[in-house]
Amino acid sequence: MHSSAGKLATARQVEMIVRQLDTLSTFPQVAGNALRLLASWPTETSELIELLKHDPALSARILAVSSSRIVADGEPALSIEQAAAALSGEQLRDALLSVGVFQAFDASAAEQEEYTVRHQLALHALAVACAAERLAQDALDADLKNIAFSAGLLHDLGKLALLEVMPKSFLQMVKQAESEGASLNSIEQQNLGLDHTTLGKRLAEKWRLPKPIQTAVWLHHSDTDAVASHIPFAEMARIVHLADCLARKASVGSSGSYEAIEDSLFSSANLRLNPLHLEQLLNELPEMVRLKSERLGLHLPPAARHYYGAIQQTAAQLAKNNLNLAQTSRQFQIKSRQVELLDDFLARIQPDDTLDTLAFHLAEVIRQAAQGAVSVLLQNDLGDSSVSCFSVDRQGKHYSAMLQLPAGQTVAARQEKEDFSVRLIDSTLDWFFDKYSGRLNPAVCYTVPLSVPGIRIGKVVFELADANRLEFLAETIGPLCQSAASVLQTAAVARRHLELSERLAEVLGNLQTAHRQMAQIETLHGVAEMAAGAAHELNNPLSVISGHAQLLASSETDPKRQEELRLIQQRTEEMAQILKDLMSYARPPQPQKHIHSVMDLVQEAIQRACKIHNLPQMAVRLEGLDSLADVYVDFEQIVEALTNILLNALQSYPGENGPIRIARTPLQPQNGSAFSISDQGCGMDQRTLANAAKPFFSARPAGRRRGMGLARAQRLLQMNDGTMMITSRPGKGTTVTITLPST
Repeated sequence: MHSSAGKLATARQVEMIVRQLDTLSTFPQVAGNALRLLASWPTETSELIELLKHDPALSARILAVSSSRIVADGEPALSIEQAAAALSGEQLRDALLSVGVFQAFDASAAEQEEYTVRHQLALHALAVACAAERLAQDALDADLKNIAFSAGLLHDLGKLALLEVMPKSFLQMVKQAESEGASLNSIEQQNLGLDHTTLGKRLAEKWRLPKPIQTAVWLHHSDTDAVASHIPFAEMARIVHLADCLARKASVGSSGSYEAIEDSLFSSANLRLNPLHLEQLLNELPEMVRLKSERLGLHLPPAARHYYGAIQQTAAQLAKNNLNLAQTSRQFQIKSRQVELLDDFLARIQPDDTLDTLAFHLAEVIRQAAQGAVSVLLQNDLGDSSVSCFSVDRQGKHYSAMLQLPAGQTVAARQEKEDFSVRLIDSTLDWFFDKYSGRLNPAVCYTVPLSVPGIRIGKVVFELADANRLEFLAETIGPLCQSAASVLQTAAVARRHLELSERLAEVLGNLQTAHRQMAQIETLHGVAEMAAGAAHELNNPLSVISGHAQLLASSETDPKRQEELRLIQQRTEEMAQILKDLMSYARPPQPQKHIHSVMDLVQEAIQRACKIHNLPQMAVRLEGLDSLADVYVDFEQIVEALTNILLNALQSYPGENGPIRIARTPLQPQNGSAFSISDQGCGMDQRTLANAAKPFFSARPAGRRRGMGLARAQRLLQMNDGTMMITSRPGKGTTVTITLPST
């Protein structure tokens, strides 16, 4: 329960951080080209629009700014061409200069690594965009074809946002996905409590990107067939999903996900696509991306410091001018009549505003009235131990955070009668000022409740340096806070419904995996029944054949016939052993679990592998196993599984002796231990890797082994609530990552 609450708090914190983004960063080469073309606007209109269309940061910014300029009864722009046409030259310039530039010249090793990942994501986004645009020509209606390229380009908006706000953590998650051969979605869920598709959707909603793009960002990794009838523009998500698979299949750039791509993912039946066209697109995609990346300038090294430094200085100066203009505008609003506060708040509200945005609207209006910093504290549920905090400081900068309530404290409560009053803060808010030290001055702070009939949902804490204005301010903000509380409560309920709908989409998306797992279980049951029947029907005849062959051989004087009889006996014994192996795989004994150290399990497996291979000593290196948490497993079953994995690693070498590395993985599960077994042997190709853990599959020459080693290992690990993930490259070696539970 505690871990679930912690993961939920982490997810909300990450979402708050991401939602504060106004723009993404672009490459210095792209920024330089954009400024060069902008200087000759409007004579170079088509070339500039082409550049905007092919860069995720610039595309997102232009669409967002254009959307904010559309009048209430107007139609939002869908394509980059429409968005650019809706802006004046000054608005277009300001939008481009507000986009950050990633500093990559003279970068540290960590920054160079981040640049490489950014570059690979950019190439992957271009590949998905090109593929989506081509697929849309045959599969989408005319009004959606023009937006398919932008939907593909921005499908990984959430990844770009995570890389922007938490680059070190994002790069670590990419490395974990690569080491485990897993999807980045699952790694993000494991570490953050939510994945980039949800974050990207929230950011796309905040920036008011076109609805088809929002859907593609949200559902491009989901089972769109399951949700197509429930969610508008699901066909766009299906197109982008297929385009993503094609881009990964063509190995253009890198998406940060490393799970295997099944051929079934490329089914074109629901999209009415010709498989031959898909194959042609797959072959043409690398060249298409190369041409577009050269047009952007991505093939060039990062610009020199004085080059993009000048760009950044220009952008900073213009941004400073814009900030001064905005502050002047806010000062003018502060001097207006304070009885217009409610109208000011209502005028800010947009139909698709989230709870976070509404809370910031309220904080901003009160900040202008009180001329001091403001925090809005909202408790999601009466029994919740965390509080959402939305703050606007004295300079108008926004902050958001999830704060933990001390035992016995609350900002929400049931109340029998309405209680609206502005009061000086008291000791019940000491915990808040301890955590938010420096943001607000408690010596001049007051508090006001946010209440709906029967329930107080939160509080507003604000600074008011001039106490003589308190009575007038209290009368002024009364209607504002009462109305805002109702709006915030409605938004909170809407967010709960939204989270439930997103969870439903996730569940529907997981049905396909669940069905596949059920099919595997049913197949295993069928194997068990077949093995039991085969053992019953075949063991006795085989014993009779073997016995008679042995008896006849003992009395036979012809050497040739003796050899044939011995061969019959040998083959019947091999058939009996196959049945025994099959029964052992299908119906292993139930595990007898106890607490064991990972080091003991590994060392015992090494000894057994050496004995089986008749090795006096194995060339193995152990790293970090002593620091792993103890695990709760069946000793014999896990040792057998590890032994089979070690034997498979030994067989990858010509001399069958190693070296083998067994090491603790960088990221550990919350309730268990993870380690990897790596060799530098022959490795496996994609076909071999896909079938490596299947019973009786073997890439070894005929007659060497029956191919039950890895299948048996995986079966025993699963019975002990463990997992096994195999990654391999031909000629480079194989890594098997193993997780075992601690409870």
